[in-house]
Formats: sequence, C-alpha cells, structure tokens
Amino acid sequence: MESCTHTVLETGGSTTCIWLIFVFLTYLLGLATHMIRNAMGMTRARDGQLELEKRFEKGT
Repeated sequence: MESCTHTVLETGGSTTCIWLIFVFLTYLLGLATHMIRNAMGMTRARDGQLELEKRFEKGT
C-alpha cells in the first residue's frame, strides 16, 4: 500500500513539475509576443489614442 501511494505521489509530483514548467514557458512566450507587439504597434497605438482623445473632445 505504502509503495503504491509513494509511486502515485512521485508521478503526481513529476507531472505537476512538468505542468508548472509548461505553464511558465507558455507565460514567457505570451509575454515575449506581447512585448514584441507593443514595440511594433507603439506608434500606431499612440496615434489611435490621440485620435480617440480628439473624438472625445469634439463629442463634449
């Protein structure tokens, strides 16, 4: 019984470890993609923000 439980805990532990690494790598990949998109779209985003501000000023 003890050996069975021990094996389950070991496999569960390794699975959790792999899962955590997978989640972490996915997070890093998403963060990198997000940063690249921000760097590429920074000027466009600023222009869009200015455009929105102008529209709001006209609206009020």
